[in-house]
Amino acid sequence: MIRRTRGITRAPSAELADQDIPAPRSSQEERDRAVRTVASMATGPDDCRLLLDALGLTPRDTT
Repeated sequence: MIRRTRGITRAPSAELADQDIPAPRSSQEERDRAVRTVASMATGPDDCRLLLDALGLTPRDTT
């Protein structure tokens, strides 16, 4: 049950304990997410090379 007090909506602590709280992401998941976000902004091969270089990675040979 959610109570409304002085214009503020509050849930009792027992209800909060029943809610699923997502586990924190690992640093690898955060890095992967950041790489995908920045990579989605890359507009060409030069951007991709700069991104990989900044991350200390080497491009894969796709030929």
